[in-house]
Amino acid sequence: MLLMFLVDPLTTPRPWWMKKWVEFTAAVKMLAPTNAFDFFTYSELLYWFTFITLINPFRWKWFLFVFFGIGKNLPWKSGLAASFAAVSTISLPGMPR
Repeated sequence: MLLMFLVDPLTTPRPWWMKKWVEFTAAVKMLAPTNAFDFFTYSELLYWFTFITLINPFRWKWFLFVFFGIGKNLPWKSGLAASFAAVSTISLPGMPR
C-alpha cells in the first residue's frame, strides 16, 4: 500500500481524511480496554485495506496488488515507478535471478 501511495500521487490520502480516520477509529474503539491504536485485529486490518482501496476510484487499479501482490506490470506511469522498476531488476552477485 505504501508503494501505491509513493508511486501514484492520485492515491495519496489527504490530511483531512487521515484525521477523520483516526477520530472514527477512536470513536469505534471507545469502550475497548486499551487505547484505540494499541493493537489491531486482523478483521480491522482487512476492513482498513478494503475501505482505503474502495473509497478512492484512483486506487481501484491497485486492488489486486494491494490485496494479493499480483501484478508484474503494475499500473504506474510516473518516473519514480520507472526508476523503481529498473532498480528492482538488478541482480546481485551470488543471488539467483
